[in-house]
Amino acid sequence: MNLDLATAGHLNRVLAGHRRQIRFWRAVSAVGGPTSWRVLTAVTAVVLFWRRRRRAAALVAVTMTGAAMLSGGTKALVRRPRPVVAVVVDRAPGKSFPSGHALTSFVAVGRLVLLLWPACSARQRVLLLGAATLLVTGIGFSRLVLGVHFLTDVLGGWLIGSLWLIGSRRLVGRFGGRDRLRR
Repeated sequence: MNLDLATAGHLNRVLAGHRRQIRFWRAVSAVGGPTSWRVLTAVTAVVLFWRRRRRAAALVAVTMTGAAMLSGGTKALVRRPRPVVAVVVDRAPGKSFPSGHALTSFVAVGRLVLLLWPACSARQRVLLLGAATLLVTGIGFSRLVLGVHFLTDVLGGWLIGSLWLIGSRRLVGRFGGRDRLRR
């Protein structure tokens, strides 16, 4: 808990006087929010279904639905309040743990990486992993720097997201499906 409070206080002191950085991190947070990922993955599921990749479409839909349920359900169970910082630079509704942005972006990006992986060359895989890591890390950091989540909220979101990705992949494997974009 001390690390959470120290991180929130330090980032708030560093960012409070920098309006451009605040605007940038708000934009990252807005674009990388759960709604954006849910819309993108819904479109992906529809395209996969239309291309007769029904298992992949169902996997994307089930994975994202499960992520939303895990995020909301865990917030309702834990009921952790959001950080209180000296200079409020942003606000967020609801409870703090886990970060819905962190959990949802991790699951969405992870699912898309897993779908694209078989179709990528070794070089493309390195670029794909690099871009995915940068994107998910940036979104998680935006929640910290804006003072709306504790460090453990973001780390918890990533952990829950990773466990759900593993679980959803195993679930699909159990029913004979393959977790990939092409046949």
